[in-house]
Amino acid sequence: MKIKQHLLFFALLFLSPSLLYSQQPEWALNQAEYFQQKSLLTQNFVYEPGIKTVMLYPRLSGTPKDILQAPVVPVYQSDRLVLEFDEFGDDADYYRAKILHCNHDWSISNQQAIEYLTEYNEFSLDDFAFSINAKVPYVHFRFQLPKVKLSGNYLLVIYREGDESDLIITRRFMVFEEQVSVSGSVQEGLGNEGFRRKQKVDILVNYKDFQLINPKENIKLTIRQNYRWDNAIYNLPPLYVKEFQKQLDFQYFNDENTFDGGNEFRVFDFRSFTNTGINIQKVDQIGNANRVYLHEDKSLEGRVYNQRQHMEEFNGAYYIDHYESRDGARESDYAEVHFNLALPNPLENEVYIFGGFSDWQLRKEYQMLYNDEKAAYEGKILLKQGVYNYFYTIYNPSTQQKNDLLIEGNHSQTRNEYDVLVYYRPLQAKGDRLIGYLRIKTP
Repeated sequence: MKIKQHLLFFALLFLSPSLLYSQQPEWALNQAEYFQQKSLLTQNFVYEPGIKTVMLYPRLSGTPKDILQAPVVPVYQSDRLVLEFDEFGDDADYYRAKILHCNHDWSISNQQAIEYLTEYNEFSLDDFAFSINAKVPYVHFRFQLPKVKLSGNYLLVIYREGDESDLIITRRFMVFEEQVSVSGSVQEGLGNEGFRRKQKVDILVNYKDFQLINPKENIKLTIRQNYRWDNAIYNLPPLYVKEFQKQLDFQYFNDENTFDGGNEFRVFDFRSFTNTGINIQKVDQIGNANRVYLHEDKSLEGRVYNQRQHMEEFNGAYYIDHYESRDGARESDYAEVHFNLALPNPLENEVYIFGGFSDWQLRKEYQMLYNDEKAAYEGKILLKQGVYNYFYTIYNPSTQQKNDLLIEGNHSQTRNEYDVLVYYRPLQAKGDRLIGYLRIKTP
């Protein structure tokens, strides 16, 4: 059943087909196949081309920048998680939601819904509104998630009303206890190469007031850089269990807890079509289309580290806002954003625009093509008005490897934020508990 006549023209206009590789890492997931078969993925994923700008975040201040916070909340949370997304067209379907409890590795646990929810596990998405004065019409949905009773990993599943297999969106979120104390630091990596290019995340977990059984086997650590899943370190056991001090030591020596520092993110701001923001060269508003052209980008590989003091550099994330209105969710319009990366010669492998707006995944709609006449890679993406961080990444189809550093450079001084998730599996438990959480920034 529809709200009004359903239109997908604007989404399909910018969608390109692509190939599916089996058993790909998260960043290499490919949407085209899942638009057809809709197999459930316990990952952040969009299953239909008409769905855009999916955001899940804790509602803290009620400002557009709330979205910059990760969907990680304490089990006794006062702030609720909120899902927002758009469906292109001047009509939309009715949708429902359910929540699944997952283990530390994102396999679905054996916990029953009655054990982690106080209500029936089926929720209607009744809060929707039609876009106002938008050249690209859309319906904006908003859903406030119910509170859960147990800690752990969760998957929010949005599906078309009447058919749970007709998947629309999946989104991860985490709920943690504070049973253990987590502390840590970020330092330069080990060795000459590590000192210049790597960041080492050392973690200590104190469990003085919490009984752990066989922590060497039953404790697992996940470390994320800038809330990304595509380069996260999973399943890290404690290196040492200091029983007398009631302490777990995760200070490794062989790069098990080490990340590439990367570089500061590139930024553009098109909250206004009349006043050009950061990195905007020009804006064209022709007929029923908005086109935004960014300034030419250049490769940063081999260059000296530059901190790039942008107020709007927030480690790859984005937020939606519109200068000329107070309701960015409904009054922000979509625009075709044009990217231009100057390189003297084409690379052997594929070039993609990458960031939080792409769910940290490679998608054909974000692939760039080389223009010989301009000696540059060009790409265009349909995005909603706001402020965006991004970078360029390289993908080798033969080896199925991604390289974030070839164009952007790699520095141990780069400002990054890390978060640490401490999972515990009690004996005979139905699922993993998330017993500790830490956010930590580079010095």
